[in-house]
Amino acid sequence: MTEMKKAYIIIILVIAALVASGACLASVPTKMSYQGKLTTSSGAVAPDGTYSMVFRLYFLQTGGTPLWTETQSVETRGGVFSVFLGSVTPLASTAFSGTTWLSVEVNGSLITPRAQIVSVGYAMRAAVAETVPDGSITSAKIASRAVTYSQIASNSVSADKLQMNAVTSAKINAGAVTADKLDPAVFTALGLTARSVDAIFNVKDYGAVGDGVADDTTAFQNALNAASARGGGIAYAPTGSYKIATHLNVPANVTLQGVWRAPTANNVWRDNVGTLLLAYEGEGSPDGTAFITLNENSTLKGVAIFYSEQTADLSQPRQYPYTISIPYTNPQTTLTDNPSVIDCTVINPYQCLRFAGAGRHYVHGLYGQPLYMGIWVDMCYDVGRIENVHFGPYFTEGLPQYQALADWQRANGTGILFSRSDWQYVLNTYVNGYNYGYHFVQSSGGANQEILPGGNTSGNFAGIAANNCNTAVLIDRCSPTGVLIASGEFVASDRAVYFTLSASDSVVGMTNCSFWGASNRIATVASGMLSLSDCSMRDWNKNNNGEYAVVATGGRVSISGCSFATNGNVASIGSGITGAIIIGNQGVATSEISNSAGSKCITANNVP
Repeated sequence: MTEMKKAYIIIILVIAALVASGACLASVPTKMSYQGKLTTSSGAVAPDGTYSMVFRLYFLQTGGTPLWTETQSVETRGGVFSVFLGSVTPLASTAFSGTTWLSVEVNGSLITPRAQIVSVGYAMRAAVAETVPDGSITSAKIASRAVTYSQIASNSVSADKLQMNAVTSAKINAGAVTADKLDPAVFTALGLTARSVDAIFNVKDYGAVGDGVADDTTAFQNALNAASARGGGIAYAPTGSYKIATHLNVPANVTLQGVWRAPTANNVWRDNVGTLLLAYEGEGSPDGTAFITLNENSTLKGVAIFYSEQTADLSQPRQYPYTISIPYTNPQTTLTDNPSVIDCTVINPYQCLRFAGAGRHYVHGLYGQPLYMGIWVDMCYDVGRIENVHFGPYFTEGLPQYQALADWQRANGTGILFSRSDWQYVLNTYVNGYNYGYHFVQSSGGANQEILPGGNTSGNFAGIAANNCNTAVLIDRCSPTGVLIASGEFVASDRAVYFTLSASDSVVGMTNCSFWGASNRIATVASGMLSLSDCSMRDWNKNNNGEYAVVATGGRVSISGCSFATNGNVASIGSGITGAIIIGNQGVATSEISNSAGSKCITANNVP
């Protein structure tokens, strides 16, 4: 034991190693391999046996307080021993944050001097991890898709950890970064709310096929419901033909969006251009559930819709429910505000769009050939907007086998029907081939007349047009505050403007409008009030039977600053009118005005 007090340790190897595969990184071990040889003071090998050894770590070569201490019973063979430091007391990484020294005590004898812990060669590269310069990990240093959601600790990626412009759209898969993947602090830093970034839910991720054969109804509805569960978002349908066997419901704050590539082409249903939805449900039930129901703040955008069972052998169209509608009951008892239809083609519906009870509705870019009803607006109590609508022969044009359907539409169809709308704004709309192009009627209102009263429509209509209609504008009833029509074009209609007897307090002002084509009569006024100013009239009296351009049998009529470019009878004013003013017009001779109202009709300053 005297010799053992003078024994010393010959260090053979000190090593700490981590072996990991690229596929699975383990945590760094908290043990360190330590080997040595125990000899006496004379250099002889210490006898084989078991020795008590105390290991300590210090930041100082001499003195100081131990950073770590551990006692082990160690066996030697030929003086050689091998231990794992940290087997009893785990090593802490803080023990290696500076220069570290190892002290060894054997059977109560302290071995001096302390040994310095040093690195193996390649381990020195680990120092880089402690001193990573700002901006050194750039997009070029990260392999594509190498960083996945599961490899990022919660809240570990903050704004100050990213190099400016390092995260680009090319580095992110479409739909990979959604609001629920981001720390709310990110939105706060940008002055946003989490809800301001819409999540995108691709219908194909929910099983949609898009081959026109498989029923994709469930996949679409599941994507819509997922967007709703998130609090709002986009259910996205990429290019394809999707069979929807029943119907879809677009929840509040959700958009159903597709790819809209050829809005004005009349062959989108044959060439499968963009996102095409194939509708089937409800044949024979025009009052049934709509193909697509929009709810508050929901949107339909960028899709084409086709009814493949509207076939060439039909003498009249198959009846289907409305293609697009808000929730509806008859009578309507609820209101659904802010629905939108944007950039859609509804190719051959029986009834296209019903916004009854839809305050602040928005329609922009709607194309197609509705065969019976294009758009119906009712019970809109807060400024609806309809713009860039084109209802033309998308389905039947150039196809003689569909002529019977076109003829039925001309005899029975309506382009746009207005019942009750307060301050309706309509811009750049076109309807072709209907019995009534634009029809204004009295609303019956809802079940609770105090909340949902009846009424009629007032508003501003600019750039509206009708072609090839029996009656371009039919007024059964509109608001006494007025329907103002500016820069309208009305072509080849049997009757361009017609006020019926029921239009008693209706007021329509038409300014800078043009009437031409093979029409029979331009305006008929049986009640209400029609004002025509700065309009152009031509090509009436198509049957050569002496027809007048304007016939007023009741109500009031004012014609001023207009141009009558075709020779013929201009105005017939009946005795039943309340008043008529015909002044300052071009192409109007006294002989071309028939006045049976006496002094109730004023004519002046007209130039033949």
